[in-house]
Amino acid sequence: MLRTALVLSLALALGACAADEPPAEPTAASPEAVEALEARIAELESEISDDLEAEGEDRAKLDGRLDRLAGKLERSLERLREALDGVKGGSAEAAEAAASALATARSVASDLSVLEERYNYHLRRYHGGGG
Repeated sequence: MLRTALVLSLALALGACAADEPPAEPTAASPEAVEALEARIAELESEISDDLEAEGEDRAKLDGRLDRLAGKLERSLERLREALDGVKGGSAEAAEAAASALATARSVASDLSVLEERYNYHLRRYHGGGG
């Protein structure tokens, strides 16, 4: 019995929440409203067209600038490569010159050492002294 009362009260509550009136049918718009909407649509289409055209011009300008910058970058990189190649060649030449100078210095130091030994020998032998 309690179950039946609960089901009946639930059914009544759901029935009370249901919509009593069907949704309203759309009504025909006035001709002035239609003309105003058509004018607004044409205005928006014109604005969009102008914006797209301006964007196309901006994109073309941007593409041109990017192409010019890419060209400058390529030329700069090529000059950098050439400079690095020159530095590598120059450093190889400098290393060869330094090695040659070192070999000459060693040869001179060796000759000087031989002369110093001979000088000391002569001092000891003929003059009774020397280091």
